[in-house]
Amino acid sequence: MKKTGSLLLALFLLCSVLLAAGIIWFSATDYKGAEVLYAGYDDAQPVSVRLSNDKIKVTDVYADGNRLYYTVLPVQTGKTELQITPVNDSSRILAYGKIYVLPFGRVIANVSTLDCNGSFAVILIMLADVAVITAAAAAAFCLCRKRAAFGYTMINCGGAALFFAITLVTLTVSLFGGSQAPVTFGKLFRVMATSCKTFISVTAPFMTAFAVAVILSNILLMRREGIRLLQLPCIVLAVLWIVVLFVNVLFRFGKSGSAVLTGISNVLAVIVGFFTCLLLSAVVVAWSAAHRKPTLDRDYIVILSGAVQEDGTLTPLLQRRVDSALAFAQKQYEKTGRHAVFVSTGGRGKHDATAPSAAVQRYLTAHGVPAARMIAESRSSSTFQNLLYAGEIIEKYGGKNRHIAFATSDYHMLRSYVLAARVPLYAVQGIASKTKWVYYPNSILREMLGLMAQDMHIHALIITLLAALSFFATLVTYLR
Repeated sequence: MKKTGSLLLALFLLCSVLLAAGIIWFSATDYKGAEVLYAGYDDAQPVSVRLSNDKIKVTDVYADGNRLYYTVLPVQTGKTELQITPVNDSSRILAYGKIYVLPFGRVIANVSTLDCNGSFAVILIMLADVAVITAAAAAAFCLCRKRAAFGYTMINCGGAALFFAITLVTLTVSLFGGSQAPVTFGKLFRVMATSCKTFISVTAPFMTAFAVAVILSNILLMRREGIRLLQLPCIVLAVLWIVVLFVNVLFRFGKSGSAVLTGISNVLAVIVGFFTCLLLSAVVVAWSAAHRKPTLDRDYIVILSGAVQEDGTLTPLLQRRVDSALAFAQKQYEKTGRHAVFVSTGGRGKHDATAPSAAVQRYLTAHGVPAARMIAESRSSSTFQNLLYAGEIIEKYGGKNRHIAFATSDYHMLRSYVLAARVPLYAVQGIASKTKWVYYPNSILREMLGLMAQDMHIHALIITLLAALSFFATLVTYLR
């Protein structure tokens, strides 16, 4: 699925080029200004246009109903003060503003609103680009799910689709719904500056519940299994989310007097919003991976290793994995008459009474599985090695392109799919065994950390762009 990510990146770059081309193209158009006239104004009376210099020209000045319309033509870069009044009453100002002509002929008629030539068309192009990227990311997510390609690409596509979809809906509703104010870049930036914190407020119930679940699950795990270093990052992330939510509440209502502080708050909000979308996507992907039923055409079933008891018997966790593999193999045989070969994995550790692979074989034998349908892999000491060495054994005994399933716990399913894609195994699918909920939060957060580590440069670039855009949008809202 690496091609999917490359295609999405290429599409994003193409949309960026189209947006840049639109900005340059519509910059060549003249600026069309419109001002609301005071009550009782006679639109038949002539008007006078006064300019502080000759850097712009004003033409086509006319009144229609309760609005005054005029056209600004750029002549050269610089600032010009514009004032339009009735010829017979210069004290009545119909229109006044400072007009800025920028390079490429771009005209900004109002600094506080960033009302400029071609702004409406460029904003429509931008929204169309966001819609295309959203649709492409959503389609890639569905394709990954159809192909059972549960992994980081699917999480990225789902997170991007969710983030851009929420952005698209928020911008469209805020820009075109309700308010009669013209659609300008200033209005766009104001919406962008507030939408990220609005998104956090909307997702706050779910994320708070998830953070609490992470803390509670780690407390329960520490009571059962003792304190482990891997639990510390999960607790820190959960507490960090609660702190960010508290900061968001402080800046959510009202406008802070400091542009810099508000900008920092918005940057923090948009970063957390982006990672929230990735986390929501990871939850969906993990759930989908755990509940995906493998097809009944498996040649080999790899039973991923787990701990064994001091007496050499299986722990409940590992036993449930083996039982799920046996149940699937039985169902496949009953439906298709096709037997699957079991591959038990796991070498003997320093403190193990026996190798997990040997303990699993004894359990399979006790449940009627003949020796001819069992293979032991006894070198591995991690999940990745379980899959890697099992793949080598399968290729040695069964040849290439064999349909493989792996049996593991439901909370461990996403991790196993990610590792299986690195081996890689042909047409691999998972068989999930049920476990208690306390293992899920840490597992999802661990995959999030793995996702950040694997795609660090891409996520750093995205976060930098979003943060810069959010901070700039905030500063614009403070312009007078």
